[in-house]
Amino acid sequence: PVGVLWMSTTISLANRQLDTGLPEQAGQVYIRALADLQSQPQTTWTRKNIAILYHQLGNVAEDLGLDEAGDWYRQALQIHEELGLRANVASDYLQLGTAAYNRRRLEEAEDCYRQALALAEELGDQPIIGHVYHQRGMIAREDGRLEEAEEWLRQALLLGSGLGDRRSMALAFYQLGLVAYLRGRLEEAEEW
Repeated sequence: PVGVLWMSTTISLANRQLDTGLPEQAGQVYIRALADLQSQPQTTWTRKNIAILYHQLGNVAEDLGLDEAGDWYRQALQIHEELGLRANVASDYLQLGTAAYNRRRLEEAEDCYRQALALAEELGDQPIIGHVYHQRGMIAREDGRLEEAEEWLRQALLLGSGLGDRRSMALAFYQLGLVAYLRGRLEEAEEW
């Protein structure tokens, strides 16, 4: 049977591969681990790890620009909901939103982001809240709702600043500059 140490080591290896720009290799490792887990008795532990692998395979598909990213995230979401793992559910909705956004399905993306935000706010998950604020700002910008975009992005910036998350702050600065530019406020855009 698949052991905890083996699974942890395998997922860590694949995560490292994904983080270093090797999504194909990571995907192969995740698929092998998934097959091993699916052949085991379905306990809470195996189901939780299967959901983790589904989510990671969604990340691989997203990195490769494949349409099936959403399918992987939905499979993870289903298990996480069944197991009552609400933080994971929020993360799955966030990723589903991003997959829809990347395929220009903005209405679907907003629906997913609303669900992620509602759960993240209940749980007090500040990083997910900040990410959703940022994404909703980008959608509003693309829809031409520039005032709304600026509000979302300012909230993302404030939250990122409070968390000391310099990466999210830099992304918010860039997007706020773009919104200011689109609103014809060129000096403000340059300041951002």
